Amino acid sequence: MSQTTTLSKGNCHCGKNRFEVELPSGPVTSCNCSLCAKQGYLWAFPAEGSIKYTKGNGDTLMTYFSGVLKHDFCKICGTGLYGTHTAGPLAGSPGVNVRAILELNPFRVEVSEADTKAHVKETPALVPPELKTNPPPAELEGDDIKLYTGSCECGRVSIAVKTPPLAKVERINEDNCSICVRNGGIGIYPDRTQVAILGREHTTEYRHGRKFNGAPFCATCGVHVYGNLYGPPREVVERLPEEKQRMVEGMLRIQPLNIRVLEGVEWDEVKVVRDDCGTEGYVVPDD
Repeated sequence: MSQTTTLSKGNCHCGKNRFEVELPSGPVTSCNCSLCAKQGYLWAFPAEGSIKYTKGNGDTLMTYFSGVLKHDFCKICGTGLYGTHTAGPLAGSPGVNVRAILELNPFRVEVSEADTKAHVKETPALVPPELKTNPPPAELEGDDIKLYTGSCECGRVSIAVKTPPLAKVERINEDNCSICVRNGGIGIYPDRTQVAILGREHTTEYRHGRKFNGAPFCATCGVHVYGNLYGPPREVVERLPEEKQRMVEGMLRIQPLNIRVLEGVEWDEVKVVRDDCGTEGYVVPDD
């Protein structure tokens, strides 16, 4: 008996890369290889010939091979779209990242887990030692303050954050707005003084809409490590009441980070709040 499929459309956030796919019924697949874990990938594996690439080419896609996964991401907005594992239980099966599929809510799909780590030994990218020898300057109260470090997959972009154990951090957020659902990040929002970032020059930043926020990603491997907050233009802020000006200034002290890229996260204890805000209002951009 043939498997039931549904014709679905997907795209990167900026719309430069688009596809149609006969999506098989059943659960999607998560994988714990390093690159999949950092990207939050959720894979579907369509039958051969059931993907139609309707827009995009080598000018709009970047390919990166981690040693376990070869994936393609948009050069402009960073959305990961396609991938094929070369080792482990998913080896040889071309997949599409269902996070990029229009009208599919990743919070409401059944997910099966592929334990690639049990089959393949990966060597993580080295975090520059200066992140530990010269940590962020913030002085925090408590005797359990930790320094977490991490990086993108290729290691060109790395971070350190000084914080209470993530299991004690109240605001850890995953939402499914049109950009966050594609980036797959899980966010924390420390003060800038708690964070050190190396390799900003190796990122491409994507800004959309009102451009109050930026979504940088490693230009080499495509991983989103941190975010940027810009807020309204200065001249707009200066016209606001003083209380709202202070609120904006406080928001701009935040340095968003994607904890998927951090080493040593206590995932069994961390409380991630899912904000099911959805993609209402998002329209695939025209050229």
